[in-house]
Amino acid sequence: MRTFRAGRAALVAALICGAFALPQTASADFGVSKFDAGVCSQDSETGGTQCSRDTPNLFFTTAGGHPQFGITDFKFNTRSDLLGSPDGNVKDVHVDLPVGLSVNPEATPKCTTAQLQARACPANSRVGVNYITAISTNVAAPIPTDVYNMVQPDGMPARFGMSVPVVGGEIYLDGGVAWDGDYHESFDIKDITDAIGLVETRLVFDGRAGDGTFITMPSQCAGPQTTGLYVDSHQNPGNYLHYSTTTPVGAVGCDRLPFSPGVSVSSDTRRAGAPAGVTIDVTIPQNPNGKDQPNTATLKDAHVTLPAGMALNPSAATGLQACTDDQLGKGTKNPVTCPAASAIGTVDFETPVLPAGTLSRGTVYLGKPLSGDPTSGDEYRIFLVADSPRYGLSIRLVGHVVADPRTGQLTTSFTDNPQVPVSLVRVSLRGGDHATLVNPQTCGTTNASANYLAWSGQTATASAPYTVDQGCDAPFAPTFTSGVSTTKAGASPSFTAAFARGDGDQPLSKIDLQMPPGLLAKPNGIPLCPDANAAAGSCPAASRIGTVATTAGAGNDPFGLGGQVYLTGPYNGGPYGLSIVVPAVAGPFDLGLVVVRASIRLDRNDAHVQVLSDPLPTILDGIPLNVRSVKVTIDRADTMRNPTSCGPLKITTALTSTGGANVLRDAPFQTSDCNLLAFSPKTAIDLTGTTQMTDGKHPGIDANVTQPAGQANIRNVQVTLPKTLALDPDNAETLCEYADGLKSSCPAKSIIGTATARTPLLPGTLTGPVYFVKGVRFNARGQPIRTLPTLLVSLHGQVDLDLRATTAVDSKSRLVTTFANIPDAQVSSFHMVLKGGKHGILVVTTGQDACRGAQNAGVVANGQNGKVAKSTNKLGTPCAPAPKMMDLARLRHGAVSVAVRAPAAGRLSLRGRGRKLGSVTRTVRKNQLVRVTLKPSKSARRSLARGRKVKESVVVRFAVKGRATSTVTSKSLTLRR
Repeated sequence: MRTFRAGRAALVAALICGAFALPQTASADFGVSKFDAGVCSQDSETGGTQCSRDTPNLFFTTAGGHPQFGITDFKFNTRSDLLGSPDGNVKDVHVDLPVGLSVNPEATPKCTTAQLQARACPANSRVGVNYITAISTNVAAPIPTDVYNMVQPDGMPARFGMSVPVVGGEIYLDGGVAWDGDYHESFDIKDITDAIGLVETRLVFDGRAGDGTFITMPSQCAGPQTTGLYVDSHQNPGNYLHYSTTTPVGAVGCDRLPFSPGVSVSSDTRRAGAPAGVTIDVTIPQNPNGKDQPNTATLKDAHVTLPAGMALNPSAATGLQACTDDQLGKGTKNPVTCPAASAIGTVDFETPVLPAGTLSRGTVYLGKPLSGDPTSGDEYRIFLVADSPRYGLSIRLVGHVVADPRTGQLTTSFTDNPQVPVSLVRVSLRGGDHATLVNPQTCGTTNASANYLAWSGQTATASAPYTVDQGCDAPFAPTFTSGVSTTKAGASPSFTAAFARGDGDQPLSKIDLQMPPGLLAKPNGIPLCPDANAAAGSCPAASRIGTVATTAGAGNDPFGLGGQVYLTGPYNGGPYGLSIVVPAVAGPFDLGLVVVRASIRLDRNDAHVQVLSDPLPTILDGIPLNVRSVKVTIDRADTMRNPTSCGPLKITTALTSTGGANVLRDAPFQTSDCNLLAFSPKTAIDLTGTTQMTDGKHPGIDANVTQPAGQANIRNVQVTLPKTLALDPDNAETLCEYADGLKSSCPAKSIIGTATARTPLLPGTLTGPVYFVKGVRFNARGQPIRTLPTLLVSLHGQVDLDLRATTAVDSKSRLVTTFANIPDAQVSSFHMVLKGGKHGILVVTTGQDACRGAQNAGVVANGQNGKVAKSTNKLGTPCAPAPKMMDLARLRHGAVSVAVRAPAAGRLSLRGRGRKLGSVTRTVRKNQLVRVTLKPSKSARRSLARGRKVKESVVVRFAVKGRATSTVTSKSLTLRR
């Protein structure tokens, strides 16, 4: 950071340049034959030894010091005439001073143009003398004229003036500063009269004029210094000739210069986590040892680190633009054209060589990022611009901001600053809702620090405390809202969940969203995003299921960003996942993609959906995200399903802050129009096991439940088996322990069957074993009491799901199995097979035959909407088809005539049930009508002979190969004598 002294620079250049003498010729073209410039500790203005390149011992070499004299001496080529007249007439002169050598026009009072013209300049405005040698009236002699510090016109940093001897008039030395380059000073003399032949001018400045600081040496000890000279003639205007001279010695003693810069950071708020208008002051005390001693070393590099926790604020990106290097125009004198929306603060420079406030209320612009690396210093840049139309200056500096990618702490560097004295650089960044910076999130005192390097090579450090002591106990009171686009039962709505926190609350870290039972997703038909793509944020469009809207930053107007939500395969323990991708384009910054993963889990018991997010990112490219709100909308058609129950429910969420605080929130949820949904599931149950249909045997079960689409889902199903069948838990190989059944960790030996479910919500099927589990109930004292065993159906596939059934015996001694609390999910079919035989759990009761007559089960299904579907289902059996008894007639002497229609080819056997009729066996064809006569047994004949009544039934058994024998029994008959 430098200060600039334009007019004095020019003057000084002329006075300071080292001696470089050109050989004189008898006659030459227009040009300079001798050029000396430099700063001297001794000089003889008239006669004696003059300070020149030939007298290196007379040069002043103290770095940062104030030399007694500054000299610029140049002589033009002359002709070989008697007077030695110049070969041509000089018109314009331009002198470039060495970099770092400065002239201070504020060191003395100033003379006005009117005073100079009246030859009445104040004596204390005198800053030197110019010895002019010119040819006039046939006389050639050096004539001295005093040089004064002038009130310069607008647009010029300095001006010095003198009266022209002999011919009258005034000459002005107009100062300039090369602020489009290295900030060296210069001066120009324009439109020199050709009325006299100017042979030589030796300008001698008083380096300690005024307060003693009129001329100051550079604070860089870089060896000899070069002054440049450009001259233009009346004879050939516009054709400047260039000369230079270099001092025989350079500055020394740089290591002894004072250099003790400081730093301070202040803010418009002391509230933790608040957007802050921050002011950073870099102070460089000038002339701490007095103006008669060497000046303070000029600042080369400055690296300022803000307090830990103070960081960039995402809210600043709202409406923010960036200024390009071309728009800044550093290194040029083009006007600054940075857009107004790139301004983020103000800058003030104070320099002892300009009046106070000259370079105040400049602008801090955000520079266009040149990198995506926050540690490079080129992702975040600031431009400092301060203009002074009064002094013709435009200061343009580029700062590089490094953001720690882990903590967000900021270090700003300005390097290779101009070699000019600066006492203060004040950068004030805007506050308010769009403040550039945000305070630390926690209270306490931390330090700003700075590292400095002077052009003299010296280094210095500084630090300053920064305190945050308000809003220290940050709450965590986030809000949660959620809803669907339609509440119609069974419909496919879009779904929204929104989370937000107040400014100053602890940041949000994790989201655990629990859907109500029945509010489900339908991943079937959606291509799943591969895991690698999901992690990289490059999921295909076909996997998109919704959108996300977020806001981030401190203040009342956080910055908003939008993105997409994609469905992925298994993630973090869930069968499905989400990849939530937000392109982080904030104002002029493209910080890449923010990807948040979440697992989708399904409760094994009631199938409610849980969405569990990974921790939300807290920092990106060194910018703490300070997430304020997240709104996720699932809007892909046919992706969500409403429940088919219309009772009041809740969508709940557990939210965790970065500080570890936890809160629970819920949103009411209730569907409508459940009564409009039909409910007509169909159930088919078959007994299996050809050899297991008789007394004491163990048949299996094959049960199917189907339901058309668009109906209310099943809440529970109760199946009552006929008395023919009973439960035989002792026949099972192993019973799963009650506690293991609750954990779905039953041993393989307790498997008694398998089940398969199909749902349009999921691709493929869900299949798994059926376990036989010990039944337990608890009395009022909490003591377990054994009950009939239960069934655990453990389904696996895209998701895992457990169905549980209880068993009981009703008042009619029938076995009742109840699947209660079935998830509110659409199921197109459910198929369960229970094994029979060796370890079958069903047994044919004593004296029963499952192939004797129809076996009926009662089925009662209750819909999620409250509707009931009742049916009496005939059990399918592996029995041969039952024969049809066409005729039954009593004959004399106790005989009975029976006509039977065979349903298929097989073998018919007829006999009396009570063994009071004999038996007949026939091999038959399909549909053959067989008529036989069954004769009474001996015991029956005796009873009839004695006049006793004999009652009997006819039993017809039909056998088909590979099937169990079916049995038909007639009504009871009284045999006739």
